[in-house]
Amino acid sequence: MRAAIYIRVSSEMQLGGYSLEAQLAACQKLAQERGWEVVTVYTEEGASAKTTQRPRFRAMMRDARAGRFDVVVVHKLDRFSRSVVDVLTTLRDLEAQGVTLVSATEQFDFTTPMGRVMLTLLAAFAEWYLGNLSAETAKGKKARAEAGLWNSAVPFGYHVDYKKDGGDGIPYPDEYEAQGVHLAFERYATGVYSDSDIARMLNEAGYRPKGRGERALKLFSKDTVTAMLQNRFYLGEVQYKGQWYPGVHEPIITEALFERVQAARRRRRRKVGTTARRGSRVYPLSGIARCARCGGPLRGCSISGKRYYRDPARDQARDCDQRMTRADDAEAALGEFLRRLSLPADWQARVLGLIQERATRGREVVQERARIEGQLERLKRLFVLGDLSEREYQAERDRLRAQLATLTPPAMPDLARAADLLQDFGVIWDAATPQERRQIVHTLLEAVYLDSGECGPVVAIEPKAEFATLFDLAKEKSELGYTMSHCDVNPVAPVLSNSAPQRGP
Repeated sequence: MRAAIYIRVSSEMQLGGYSLEAQLAACQKLAQERGWEVVTVYTEEGASAKTTQRPRFRAMMRDARAGRFDVVVVHKLDRFSRSVVDVLTTLRDLEAQGVTLVSATEQFDFTTPMGRVMLTLLAAFAEWYLGNLSAETAKGKKARAEAGLWNSAVPFGYHVDYKKDGGDGIPYPDEYEAQGVHLAFERYATGVYSDSDIARMLNEAGYRPKGRGERALKLFSKDTVTAMLQNRFYLGEVQYKGQWYPGVHEPIITEALFERVQAARRRRRRKVGTTARRGSRVYPLSGIARCARCGGPLRGCSISGKRYYRDPARDQARDCDQRMTRADDAEAALGEFLRRLSLPADWQARVLGLIQERATRGREVVQERARIEGQLERLKRLFVLGDLSEREYQAERDRLRAQLATLTPPAMPDLARAADLLQDFGVIWDAATPQERRQIVHTLLEAVYLDSGECGPVVAIEPKAEFATLFDLAKEKSELGYTMSHCDVNPVAPVLSNSAPQRGP
């Protein structure tokens, strides 16, 4: 079996004797005792166990979906998460990919028959628990909204004294921040200023947005102002799933001022909308276009009828000097690169050779299923002949059925479809509409890295994990790489070969 090791360390764990080296040694020892080949190690340093949105954890889950290993070894189960919901969800997702989990120091081993039965039960429990939790949570949130209580963090302009701290839990206007809210609404209502202008005014006046965690913005941005100016919470209302209810908190602005702002927004939208052609709103790379400098997602935008992919870093008060990249240039460069890819004549045989281990495992699963189904038939005959009591028969039957439920042949990607696209890419690309081009690139690629400087417009591509083997053969045959620039413009993803760049959560 092919094993992956996942390790998460923090300063507290280092002091407690669970250093990276100690965890790795324990996991490697277990793999060696089982005769497993360790194919990769995922190391997460300083990451919180409160969330699964960790770069190396996400990389591990992507590789699990791509079938690059059969088992994940951890030092302790809480290396995944300290949240019951996240642990169950992770186990369910791994089980769906045919990947099992083993702890080097605890009695969690899902590679044994009994362990697989336990995993099936945990996956079923996860489905019930998450579904029930979601329903109960939704019910509680709706009831709170109907009672006039808010369901999330209070926005800028308000403060709250929670009941656990001796307060009543009802938001109230913060005297200082409320002045900032009035400044934003009153200035925008004049119709002279944009969202970006308001963000700059607030920042220059010394106001700072609320936020929690690493993703909280240090300054107001265009996006935070946009959300603020449309938030009816400032009118004394609360909402749940788009429905607004009268709130119990005090409003900061009047209904008249709020409506003046919305009228100003409608006038600005009409003015901006007249500068773009109807057909200029299609962006084939939307959703996969990323900045080659910071790794952030790029947005499609239209200026004077011309399409661009732009980095919203400045709108979000992030530090990145990327400019707008012409959409026509980026799409043409990507199309030309993919047009040059070609597959060797024996690509099917070579792909089958490269994924032989997965195919072998698939045959083993089929054989194991046949063996268990044979046991079920023999068990039925023994019961009919009276050699087993009904209770014994039902217990053994349920055990075998549980084992059978855990055996799912490994999923194989639709390589033939992807190969057809690559083989005839030039003809297909030239005849495709913008919407069809979007579907093509989203089928094949995980990300396209763009740059507006001399190293662009396309710096590198990242194929989808399930098609990485196919792309490796194509670039080998065509003597091409995934990187299309020799410029070192990107500390995030200068070279894309067999692994994805290390992006933020």
